[in-house]
Order: sequence, then structure tokens, then C-alpha cells
Amino acid sequence: MKRLRITGAGLLASLILLAGCTEEVPTSPDPGLIPVEAETFEVLLPFETFATAFRVDRGFGVAGDLATVFVASEWLEELTARPLFRFLDFPASVGVIPPGATVAEPDSSYVPVGGRLVLLFDTLRVDGSAPFDLQLSTVSESWDPPTATWTHAVDTLGDRRAWSTPGGGPLTPLASAPWTPSEGDSVILQLDSLTLREWRDADSSGQGLVLSTATDGSRLRLRSLSLQMDVRSEVNPDTVIRVQPSSREFTTIYTPTPEFGEGVLPVGGAPSHRSSFRLELPTTVEATGPICRGAATCPVRLTADRVVFAALQLTSIPTEPAALAPADTITLDLRPVLAEDLLPRSPLGPPLRTQGVRVAPSWFAPGGSASFEIAVTRYLRDVLRGEDSRGNPVSGVLSFLTLPEPAALGVATFAGPGVEGRPRLRIILTVSEGVSLP
Repeated sequence: MKRLRITGAGLLASLILLAGCTEEVPTSPDPGLIPVEAETFEVLLPFETFATAFRVDRGFGVAGDLATVFVASEWLEELTARPLFRFLDFPASVGVIPPGATVAEPDSSYVPVGGRLVLLFDTLRVDGSAPFDLQLSTVSESWDPPTATWTHAVDTLGDRRAWSTPGGGPLTPLASAPWTPSEGDSVILQLDSLTLREWRDADSSGQGLVLSTATDGSRLRLRSLSLQMDVRSEVNPDTVIRVQPSSREFTTIYTPTPEFGEGVLPVGGAPSHRSSFRLELPTTVEATGPICRGAATCPVRLTADRVVFAALQLTSIPTEPAALAPADTITLDLRPVLAEDLLPRSPLGPPLRTQGVRVAPSWFAPGGSASFEIAVTRYLRDVLRGEDSRGNPVSGVLSFLTLPEPAALGVATFAGPGVEGRPRLRIILTVSEGVSLP
């Protein structure tokens, strides 16, 4: 416990009522008239002294919500990731200008004659050795975009169906192309007319495409993909028109699945992890110094008016397996849980820090570790008072999560309860010895 001594002096306005006389308010410009002394302490509380009911929940958001999509094969001998998608809502008709006319006519019987899948990659962040062998394959089994995983095509309540083969079931190769980042960020995979006709006419639930790389030890970031379809109409057979579907369904299936044992506080992933605990503050903390009037230590009541600053301290640890560590900077968030009995699906309150806390991927790489803190001063004062500044009740349960949710495939891991580096609560508080009249 660190201690700082602060000595100050203030003025006291005393109201003296004299029987049968008028009121008098004596004042003095002398700041030493009424001496006031205060002690400022820093207290570090281990996790087990201020937190209970620690829990980890997973299943927030889906991989299809990720802004960064990975195509990977045995990255760090572990991670394999494949975008899984299908195109929907092909145009019901196309507008075609008949020969000799000036006004287009709609034609719903247009015929695809070819097309292409255009892929756009990030050339600045590439892991592995080029060229990368990209492969596009068709999926023969029906799947559910929000719940599809590496092992299951459908994983909803009352309907759980595994792929006949993990990773999308039996895949039929459709197109392939090599990609070398130094030659550009785009890859074009040509598609035949028969395939495009099947996509347009078939039930969408049975459609599916998987993009993969056969180059082991690689991890690529896919920025976008689009389907361009060339069609011909009987209204004007000499004209080829380029059209695009108006929507698609998309997710990423990957392996391995993150699993964490005791002593780990995980945050993030896709679907995302949340770590939650209940704040149960002690009524007193141990102080040292003059405030203890000669004793080595003495208990000091922990009250809202004495808290000068408070922060939750955390220490990152390497994510295992390393292939599931965050690949990019992520933003962490700390929010109060509004209904503990509804966990893990309880609504959450506003973030304790509006912008969150940004952490670097190096913190979670093999051999990496860093300590940081999230300021919770106002929240801690509210918890100690039992209400916020507006008089509303304050939840004493907190959830630790990412912004957005999910933010990435990788999971940020921190030292959890019972291990070295576990969370601590740092509190700076000031205690006055009181005001004494001269």
C-alpha cells in the first residue's frame, strides 16, 4: 500500500445565535485558524477480495458479422478458416432494348451465359509464402448461415445437424486460381453458365460455396467478394448484360474451437466470449501512516466520498492455441449487467468507458504479456452509494467484452481468478482526521 500525505487548511463559517441579540457570522482571513489534515492512500485489492460469481459465457454474435474474413490453412499448424456463402435474390428480370427501339423491355426469361467471382484481398497483411492456391468449391448439404460451424451445418434449437464431413461436407471443386500479393489485390474465378443457371433456379437452402486455400501455413484477409453474371435475352440476343444478385448469406467456418480452463479470463472470438463477475466490496481497507495514530495498520471505512480514483487492473496472457490469438488491435469494453438472473442473455448498461480500451495483438502472442487498467472511479462511487447521480439503482455485476461483438476470430485472454497476474482493483482514497477547533 502506497501512502501520500496531504496537509491543507480551510475556513469555518460558524453561526452564533445570541439570545435576544442579532445573528453574527465571525470570519477570518487566517488560513491556519482551523487546521485540517488528510491522508491519501493507494489500496490494491486482489480479485478474490472484491469479486464473486465469476463466469465465462460464449455465443454472442456470429462469425458472419465479422468485418475481417480469413482464408487460412493450417496457420501455425492449427487454424483452418473458410468463408461459406451463397448468393440470393437474382434479378427477376432484366431491361433489354430491342433492335431498332429506344425503350428497354423487361425480360424474365434471360439466360446466364457465364460469369465470375471477384475476390479482393488485403495485400499488406499476408501470412505465408506466395503464391497462394485459392479454391472455390460447391457445398451439397443445406446449412444455416447464423449457426453453421466447422462441425455443424445447422445448430439451432431443436435442429442440430452435423456436416457429413467437417468443414462444409463433401466439396465439389468449381474453380481455382493462384494469387501473388505483389501482383495485385484482386483474384477472378471464372464460372460456367450451367452453374449460374443452377444457382438462379435452385432453392437457396441447398446452395453454398466455400472458399479455401490449399497452401498450408497461410492466412489471408479477404476484404470483399462479389458475383458478376453475364446474361443474354431473346429480346436482343446480340446484347450481353451484366447483372448481380442483390444479397447474399455469409459466415466463416473454422477450426479449432476455442476452449479455456480455470484461471483464464477470455474475451472475444466468434461467437464471442464474455467474462462476468459480481462486485462485492469490503466495508473497510487497511491503511498505514499517521491516520493509524501510531499503529502499524488500521482499518479505514471504504465510502464513496473518500474515493479519489479507482481502476480495474488486468494482465494479458498468451492465447492458446496461438493460432486463435487476436490478429489485429481490438477494443475492450466493460459494462454493468442490468439483470444478473438473466445471464448470459441479460441486457447490459452503457459502457464504463465510451471509447473502450484498445489492446495490441502482441499482448496475446506466444511470450507476450502486458498489464493495463480500466478506470472505474465514477462507477465504484455509485456502487458504494447504492445509486447513481440520478438516484437510480446501480448494478454490481460487470461483463467484460469486445467492441463490436464479435470483433475477430481471435480471443483475448487475461489472467483470471486464482493465478498470478489475476485482476486487481486499485483504489486511491483520501481520509481526513477531522476538523478541530483551536
